[in-house]
Amino acid sequence: MSTGLMINPTAGRGRQRLEELLPPGHGIEVVRPPSVEAAKSLFQEWRHRHRRIVMAGGDGTFHLAADALVDGRSPHLQLGLVPAGTGSDFNRCLPGDQNLRARLQLAAFGEHTHPLRLAEVQSDEGLSAFINVASVGLSGYVANNVERLFKRVGVFGYSLAMFHGISTFSPQNMEVKVDGKTLHRGKTMICAVGCGQFFGGGKRVTPFGNPLGDDLHVVAIRLPKLRALWATRLLPTGEHVALDGVVHARGQTVEIIGDHEVKGEYDGETGPSLPITIQRGPVHAQLVISERR
Repeated sequence: MSTGLMINPTAGRGRQRLEELLPPGHGIEVVRPPSVEAAKSLFQEWRHRHRRIVMAGGDGTFHLAADALVDGRSPHLQLGLVPAGTGSDFNRCLPGDQNLRARLQLAAFGEHTHPLRLAEVQSDEGLSAFINVASVGLSGYVANNVERLFKRVGVFGYSLAMFHGISTFSPQNMEVKVDGKTLHRGKTMICAVGCGQFFGGGKRVTPFGNPLGDDLHVVAIRLPKLRALWATRLLPTGEHVALDGVVHARGQTVEIIGDHEVKGEYDGETGPSLPITIQRGPVHAQLVISERR
């Protein structure tokens, strides 16, 4: 089987010589693209040349794959993901050993795959996708205005950025519909939609998300600032969903309606502003997993 390994050289552990963890004579094509544009171009080339593409990096690297696969033209392509970034939140809710060597071996040589259904995002900017979690409100504000200032200090930087954001952010009006029914309308701190469960370096914002499933978990946090700051301590466990002022639901289609000034983040990357419609799409690829589901 023909396999390509794409390593993001700027993402956390991507600076390591990951290929040295592969066995001798592995026969895998290994490339470290020098830029995002080069990575996008290489992915498009490889999807027609390789049966399996292994992406080593953080959630932003995985997001690049999602945006490429949203066209639905590669449902049989095998996709292996190696968490080598600062946050690497998507892999936190996947079964298997989280050790870097183990994840690389699995992604490159694993025998089991599962159909991967990305979350498709329809906006004024067209069609895009995410693989893990998207959110609007405070988290979108952080991603667009603050987070880059703190990323250099590692995972702790996500918490610094969140606390700074809470102190300067004003809740925004939005309406959230799940499968056509209004879940929430009014001032909102964060609305998160997840295929996965974690964002921001281990915060379990959508605890009922399932990356191997076919629905979405939606969480709207409508707490005032001080209570929202207090509630951040519950995010790592997902217990925030039990608080008054937090509503959540699961469904196939999520509409978030609001002013264009309401910013969004998608797998930690900046993306479309409101309004947006999110659906769990058809099969976009075959995700390499540790055991058959």
